[in-house]
Amino acid sequence: MRAYILLAVVVVGGCSSPDPCAGVSGACIALTVRSSTVSEVDGIDLDAFATSRSSAAAKARLPVFIGIVPPAASLNSTVTISATGRLGGTVVGTGSTTVMVTSGRSNASIDLVKTGVGPDLSVPSDVDLAGADLSGCGSTDTDVHNCGKCGHDCTALPHVSNGSAASCSGGACVVPPAACASGYAHCSSNVDDGCEADLSQPSHCGSCTACGSGMPLCTNNAGTYSCTLSCQSPTPDICGSTCVNLQSDPQHCNTCGNACTYAHAAAQCASGACQIGGCSSGYADCVNGPVDGCETYVLGADDNNCGGCNIVCKVGQKCSSGTCKETQVTCSSSGVTCTQSGCYQAGRYSVSSGGGIAIDLNNARRLWTRTAFAASGRSAASSTCTTMALEGINAWRLPTYLELQPLQYMTGGLQGCPTCNPAIDQAAFKNVDGTTEYWTNDYNSSKGGYDTPNFCDGRNNYFDPGTGPLPFLCTHDPLP
Repeated sequence: MRAYILLAVVVVGGCSSPDPCAGVSGACIALTVRSSTVSEVDGIDLDAFATSRSSAAAKARLPVFIGIVPPAASLNSTVTISATGRLGGTVVGTGSTTVMVTSGRSNASIDLVKTGVGPDLSVPSDVDLAGADLSGCGSTDTDVHNCGKCGHDCTALPHVSNGSAASCSGGACVVPPAACASGYAHCSSNVDDGCEADLSQPSHCGSCTACGSGMPLCTNNAGTYSCTLSCQSPTPDICGSTCVNLQSDPQHCNTCGNACTYAHAAAQCASGACQIGGCSSGYADCVNGPVDGCETYVLGADDNNCGGCNIVCKVGQKCSSGTCKETQVTCSSSGVTCTQSGCYQAGRYSVSSGGGIAIDLNNARRLWTRTAFAASGRSAASSTCTTMALEGINAWRLPTYLELQPLQYMTGGLQGCPTCNPAIDQAAFKNVDGTTEYWTNDYNSSKGGYDTPNFCDGRNNYFDPGTGPLPFLCTHDPLP
């Protein structure tokens, strides 16, 4: 399984700022790789999620922009991404960053630090790299991703969680309160510090103003921080210089520093005990209780937890984006050979993951073997079906005439076989013969034989139990 996908390694025309996550729904990390000591590279190696990927070898001026789609299991966790820049086979710069993976877009940047001597890293301004226009990187006065200089991304500053609220004016980042993650603010004189101030501390208690000596503590009342002389209700306990409630604070539950954390779930503290809160979008607690949080991703491809805990996809279905979907084949599907092109019924049959079972969606999901067998007599055919275990399913049997006959979907009658011969879905059934009768479970005493229809002219003949060899299909009643 791919841990992540390099969606776009964009050769930047003089630092223009395309969005490498454009068109991606769901989680995507927009990574900017830049450097103040390295001008160009012809390859970038990335390491993240215990997997390595390399860009194609093509000379490019930094910065470059890379879109990374993280694995579902990494959502709501912090990951380290490392980058190595190469030029002419030589490592010319390395760097790394950490980023919180969210369900939407996350921004990150890596500064490559020059290593060794290597080749000449300067790039003449008139050199066209991979066809890119190097005349400029747009307006560095207003471009939020290239603010003041190429690659200076205001949306990737510390604790900036809402990149859409950040802006660039006059070549300087503008970071309003709405751009900051909860509990953080921008208080310093250097706008490039991002949202650097922790509002739970007395130095920036609820705002950019520090608590004075007369009220030296910082208290948290339902998410609102304020200075106080001593810790009072509802935050009567002191942890360091911050007032908290050890009975309800998930960061200090029962004791200072005892943070409640659950994988892919909100954490709560009630009566001094950690409790699991709501699961993150797409996750559910399906096994083991709260000890491992909401461990199961139900909006992916888990056939046993498709869209929710213990929602199991039926035979012939696969889970895709949390929905059980039918797996159908046509005459053009890989591994399928039809006698005549187009001789299949679109939308009628699904096939099992193992490929040996056809499921009739028009008849309550009745199961059929896709391959026809042969037996010298009716008893041998029946025994083959009843003793068969196919893809973990037992209790197969010979079909009745009324079950078998509707599989024929083109009628030629006594005037001859239809265009599709055999007249059965040739994509769902691999080797059915259109000229030979098939065994069934129905015995006609007046005819002295078992019903044996075929898939050519639709006629029903009657054969003695010992007659053979004749082919047959096995069926299974619809599964719950």
